Amino acid sequence: MKKLIVALVVFLQVFTLMVSNPAEARSTYKKRMTGFQVTHYNESGLTASGRRTKDGVTIAVDPRVIKLGTWVEIKFPNGKKIKRRADDTGGAIKGRIIDLYVNKSDRTVRKLGRIHNVTVTILK
Repeated sequence: MKKLIVALVVFLQVFTLMVSNPAEARSTYKKRMTGFQVTHYNESGLTASGRRTKDGVTIAVDPRVIKLGTWVEIKFPNGKKIKRRADDTGGAIKGRIIDLYVNKSDRTVRKLGRIHNVTVTILK
């Protein structure tokens, strides 16, 4: 009986949130997309969104696939996950390609190479 009451309370809280603030209830929705490739770039400066490039934050995307300003979780084939914001675009960024900004030397960027079979989850 106690489990039933707890389940009912949780349901009512979620239902109340959805009725009182549907936008907030939808904000928890996450869209997962597969088949991405990740490359790297190190050209600092202003991005397409008007923000400055920032190591650990900035990624370049195709805005037809991921809207600028969107926070995403990137999951690599080895299981590692990182969170980044889509701040930039690029001429070679078409479709399911993400260019990760890193504050590293040209040599290091080349060594990082291209990573296939990456999963992207839209967070915001």
